[in-house]
Amino acid sequence: MDRDRREFLVSALAAAPLLVPRSAWGANDRLSYGLIGAGGRGRYLQQNFNKLGAQCVAVADVFEPNLQAGLKAAPDAQGYVDYHDLLAQTSLDAVVVATPDHQHCPMLLAALDAKKDVYLEKPMSHSLAESQRMIAAVRKTPQIVQIGMQRRSAPSAIKAKEIVDSGILGKITLVKPMWNWNVSKPLDNSPLRGKLDWQRFLGAAIRTRSARPCVTGRRPRIRARKFPTSSARSSNTKSSWPPGR
Repeated sequence: MDRDRREFLVSALAAAPLLVPRSAWGANDRLSYGLIGAGGRGRYLQQNFNKLGAQCVAVADVFEPNLQAGLKAAPDAQGYVDYHDLLAQTSLDAVVVATPDHQHCPMLLAALDAKKDVYLEKPMSHSLAESQRMIAAVRKTPQIVQIGMQRRSAPSAIKAKEIVDSGILGKITLVKPMWNWNVSKPLDNSPLRGKLDWQRFLGAAIRTRSARPCVTGRRPRIRARKFPTSSARSSNTKSSWPPGR
């Protein structure tokens, strides 16, 4: 069963939307994962992973509306405000991290310390120094870590590479990339609807003036817990807001 689960992470989670069908799984081989960052991107990944038979058993997010939305898609999952608490859940085979860039390094390091396999959304890190530290940390463990560059697994991208590799285009001397995807929206600085743990959202960003590129996977010390009603919006937030707390 362990082998089946690891093969699922290698071949399935590696391609995000292009995963192994539920029919390929045995009754006792269902992979359990935790979602860290239940914003729009996190819930998109959650939806696809669930469709393919993986089970979301935990959700962590510092923004209450995101947490509730993530739990709605996984009613039996446990909700957390602190992702360290999620990582302490022994039933997890892996975690999906879909948080803002500055959280990627500390969350990956913490997940490795907790011996969890990881699907980490792009971009991998907030700096080259962080990337080097993350790569070194992964290489010291047996854990599987996949960066969410799912476009490299898209059928159109794979086909394009096959065409180039075949030589049918001859010697290529010029490549002109284009990106015609206009998804910009007006800036919205209106008050957030719901509670936000601002200190946990900032996380390692509080220490950006330090010489260290990112904090370790250990739980940060937080003196005060404030929930501002107004703040710049973010597409994905981290950790979570457990009901009743």
